[in-house]
Amino acid sequence: MMDLRNIILEKKDQLPKQIGKLVNRLYNKIEFESYFPDNKNVIKLKEFSTVEINNFLLECLAEYDKTERLFCEHHDIVGLRGVWAVLAFSKEENVLKYFDELIDKYIHGKPFYLHFLFALFGYSEIQHPLFDKIRKYYDEISDDLPAYILLKNLNIVPSDKYNWCVSLMITTDGEWLTPIQLTDEEKEQRFSFEMRLNNPRTMGDTYEIIIENELSSRKKQIIFSDSSIRAISVDKTVFSTPNILNLNNFVCEVENYFGIQFNFEKIAYVSVSKGINKKQIEKWVKNKFMI
Repeated sequence: MMDLRNIILEKKDQLPKQIGKLVNRLYNKIEFESYFPDNKNVIKLKEFSTVEINNFLLECLAEYDKTERLFCEHHDIVGLRGVWAVLAFSKEENVLKYFDELIDKYIHGKPFYLHFLFALFGYSEIQHPLFDKIRKYYDEISDDLPAYILLKNLNIVPSDKYNWCVSLMITTDGEWLTPIQLTDEEKEQRFSFEMRLNNPRTMGDTYEIIIENELSSRKKQIIFSDSSIRAISVDKTVFSTPNILNLNNFVCEVENYFGIQFNFEKIAYVSVSKGINKKQIEKWVKNKFMI
């Protein structure tokens, strides 16, 4: 399964010399896994958005899309973000058609990276004409998403409904960092419950719950999100899908399965976005996620 960056690497030498030099410079930027075009550095990609390069990138995307990619790990997200950022500066009809069709594909199918397009199109240097199409879609679905219903039930209104986050962690001992000099038995019994709530992100997920015992001689971990359940040394079939509007029952299932008890009085960690009442979140947690 070929990455988009590999396709660009293979095809760039077929370009005229001057265009090839520009594409080579673009490739040198996006070849590293750590590359991320954000609102500040995206402007550095504008010089690559020429008619010739945009057409070349669309050809590479067409080649890339010939392969069926069913899961996130099948995608070259670094390559896609870089190429999309270049194309986002263009208002050419074929480029707009590509993005319009991709958005429709994400809305009506798996929304792999719709959230990134939304963020990208809203960058101050881009202000893409299709930004409102994605925003309208999010407006239509947000009232029915459990993460947004939960905030409403907690009387919380984030400053930016399209970009917010709540992160929290509870542990069996109430500590965020692992205490030193634990016995082997204590290591086996130390678990953490980490939760993140947010606006729709990869795959449209609005929550992630990670339960793990990283110090165990045989690490136990299970991760829940809107779209999937992943597990290491845990039978994921014994758990019901978490209902974040009534997490108490789910936590009881977790505690019973592992034979543990989380410390709800001493919350290990809480972080919230601007406009979200941290004390209200802490109250919700200390009440064992009961509203």
